[in-house]
Amino acid sequence: MKTIQKYLLALLIVAMPMMWAGCSDDDTNTPNPGPNPGPADGPIVIENEGNIVIPMEGGEHVLKFSATSAWEAVPDQSWCRINPRSGEKGQNQLTISVPANNSYNERNSMVILRLKNRSFEKKFTVTQKQKGALTLTSNKVEVGSAAEEITVEVKTNEEVTFEIAADAKNWIKEAATRAMETKTYKFRIEENASFDKRQGKITFKAASGLTETFTVYQSGAKEEVILSQSQFTLDHKAQDFTVEVRSNVEHRMIMPTDANWLTKKESRSYSSSTYVFHVEANTKQEIRTAEIKFEYTAKGKTETEVLTVLQKYEGGMSQNLIIVHNNKKFTTPTLFGEQLVAKILWGDSANFEDYKAGATHTYSDNSKHTVTIEAEGAESFNMNDIEGLEELNVTAF
Repeated sequence: MKTIQKYLLALLIVAMPMMWAGCSDDDTNTPNPGPNPGPADGPIVIENEGNIVIPMEGGEHVLKFSATSAWEAVPDQSWCRINPRSGEKGQNQLTISVPANNSYNERNSMVILRLKNRSFEKKFTVTQKQKGALTLTSNKVEVGSAAEEITVEVKTNEEVTFEIAADAKNWIKEAATRAMETKTYKFRIEENASFDKRQGKITFKAASGLTETFTVYQSGAKEEVILSQSQFTLDHKAQDFTVEVRSNVEHRMIMPTDANWLTKKESRSYSSSTYVFHVEANTKQEIRTAEIKFEYTAKGKTETEVLTVLQKYEGGMSQNLIIVHNNKKFTTPTLFGEQLVAKILWGDSANFEDYKAGATHTYSDNSKHTVTIEAEGAESFNMNDIEGLEELNVTAF
């Protein structure tokens, strides 16, 4: 028994130094943490984390981050260039370089930043804006002097505004349009009553600053005299008839000297553009015609508008074919009908002559002449001479 007690005491004396060594003030019971585990919120931490936007012109973006072990960066588009593409643990930075985007579409590249052992990754997107586009399908239009509406088509990938030049705002007006939906703009061009041509500019501007200019060229009003009706076919009775004259130039009316049965009525109740004429009853047994001329000067040249008056006679033929031409020589049309009877009045000083197919007549000049064919029993006709033809009236045929 005493021997066992001596043995235990010897063991206790040997173990005590070792126990004191294990309880040193310089150590704790915390296990060894091993290598630096990195930040508590993840193996990769990116400063100012978020998607990256590069302008259309291109540029660079520096990305700063920390990683707990070796890493690599992988973009899914070749235009998104990264340098360096890989590195070691610790604080790092890489540069994202993007060239200019010459397309008209925005483009995007997804970048994966991950540990090389692929135990952890982060994704972000590099976005590059598109090239601004502003194109007009046509950059000009030519219009006549009359008022009309024009359409301008704009191809763009941006919002667009337009401005009409200050010196054209009084005659180029915006018409009803839904521009931002259809990219179609409508403008009303007011009538140009002056003889001078004019031009106006419309400037289209995109949000990016791109501009396109559309030019409207409008011709000046034509110097002319326009008759509301250039021919009157009247029955044999005495009567009045009226013609309206639209003119933007000085003109003079010339009554025929060989038609005393036709006169102009004078009245203060009529405007300067309204002419009223009177014809006496036709008591002769033949059709009669007369020409009233309206002369004016256009671009230094004398022009003439002719008003032709044809009056039938009582009991005359019911069919009338009237042809206005400017030929020196004219051939009559061919009339068809089993019981055909017809006469020709050539429209100059020549008297009526009996109709025959292919009949020709020679005039003293190339001015306008009105040929009248009076017929009964005509069923149809065929024009043999259409050169120089200005008017064909078949209303009484």
